[in-house]
Amino acid sequence: MSLTEHSGPKGQIMLRSQTKPVWFASVRDTFAYEMLPEMPKDIAVIYVTDMARARNWDQPEPGTWIDAKKAIYVIGSRRRSGMNTDEAVPFGTPDAARRFMHDFGGSMVSFDAMPHSYILADAGGR
Repeated sequence: MSLTEHSGPKGQIMLRSQTKPVWFASVRDTFAYEMLPEMPKDIAVIYVTDMARARNWDQPEPGTWIDAKKAIYVIGSRRRSGMNTDEAVPFGTPDAARRFMHDFGGSMVSFDAMPHSYILADAGGR
C-alpha cells in the first residue's frame, strides 16, 4: 500500500532509533501509533499535513508538513480519511480550522487535548 493511494492528510513519525520515518495514510492512525502503549516511545518528532496549505484533499502536496504538536485539529467532521474512517484534520491556524468547520462541521482540539476515545474508537467511526 502506498500513501498516494489514499486521500486526505498524512502523518509521519521520526523515531530516535531509526533513520527513516514511519509513514501513515491518515492522521488518526498517526495518533493511534503515538497513543498505543505497545508502540515505540522514542519519538523525536511527529509531522502531519497542514490542510490549510494543501491545495488538494486527494493528494496533499509535499512541503505541507507541520509539527503535529503545533497543529489545530478538527475532529468529527463530515470529511473522511483515505481509509474511509473518521479523521483528525490538521491545520496550522485556528482560522483555517474554523473555515473548514463551517464547511464540514466538527470541533477543534489541540494535540494534547485529542480524545483517546476518538482516536482509538472502532475504525468504523461514529
